[in-house]
Amino acid sequence: MTEKTIERKLTERQRFWLDHLNAWEKSRGSMKAYAAVHGLELRSFYHWKSWLTRKGLFYQRVQTPIFQKLKIERSITSCRLHLPNGARVEWNVPLTMDDLTLLVQTMGKLP
Repeated sequence: MTEKTIERKLTERQRFWLDHLNAWEKSRGSMKAYAAVHGLELRSFYHWKSWLTRKGLFYQRVQTPIFQKLKIERSITSCRLHLPNGARVEWNVPLTMDDLTLLVQTMGKLP
């Protein structure tokens, strides 16, 4: 049975939740925010995501991680910063927390 055949056999309720899950994914926002905007109960939203995924009807696309591991190496004379995207920078002067925050944000945007 093809995916299209299976989708045609969905109940109205299953189709309702699958449509919302697909729309949520396209919005690239959180499930909580999407549910609030559309008046959906968050617990039900999660339940149907799990159920439709287990049935092979909802395939979530690869997500960009919200958090990434940050590695900072320090020594007496210098500091070196490595980001998961491969960007690296080294400096030999003290930085304020604001400077470091701006540096990490900028490096995180590099391809």
